[in-house]
Amino acid sequence: MFQSIGPGEIFFIGFVALIVFGPHRLPDMARRLGGYVKDLRAAALEIKSGLDAEVQQLREPLDEVKKDLTKPVTEIKQTLSETADAIKKSTEATTASVKRSVDEVRAAGNVQWVGAEPKTGVAPDEAWDGMKDSVPESIANAPAENIDAAEQTEQAQDGP
Repeated sequence: MFQSIGPGEIFFIGFVALIVFGPHRLPDMARRLGGYVKDLRAAALEIKSGLDAEVQQLREPLDEVKKDLTKPVTEIKQTLSETADAIKKSTEATTASVKRSVDEVRAAGNVQWVGAEPKTGVAPDEAWDGMKDSVPESIANAPAENIDAAEQTEQAQDGP
């Protein structure tokens, strides 16, 4: 409050008060002024504590609502975390099992390709290279533009 008032200014105000009120009345005036300041501070503290109590009463229901709203979210997060962990463990176990199986097959040395290796950009009869079954006659002898997709699928399912 009196941060901008320096010691010289305080001395000047005291000197003026001494001249105006006189040396006999100045101590009594200072006591009264001190009492007023004390009462003013007490009133301000009382108002502040009353406002803090009111704010706390308003805050308690809001805190309960916040807890009620965050509880389901926390439970969902926990459930999702547990589910993700279970999926991760299952995936790791499956991956390890497949890897062991592949390693066993490679170690045995009897790997046989059962179908044609995937090829792109080749003629239809070349796509059948490497298959155990031969190329169906209808596909091998017919021009590609004369056979529709449904007929090709039907013939491939029925076999030669």
